[in-house]
Amino acid sequence: MRLALLGNSGSGKSTLARWAAGRMHAPCLDLDTVAWEPGQIAVARPAAAAQTDVAAFCKRTGIG
Repeated sequence: MRLALLGNSGSGKSTLARWAAGRMHAPCLDLDTVAWEPGQIAVARPAAAAQTDVAAFCKRTGIG
């Protein structure tokens, strides 16, 4: 099963995703981790880095 959560900024999507992943013992990938530099405010990561992380997540979890 795949679950995609959509909503406004600050609406609790990441919190709900972590809760659901924990309940279903499923991997969780959130957009904030992929799209933004850690510890920075609104500093986007290079697209190539984001693509590499998503590909690695998919390979590691057997998705796609």
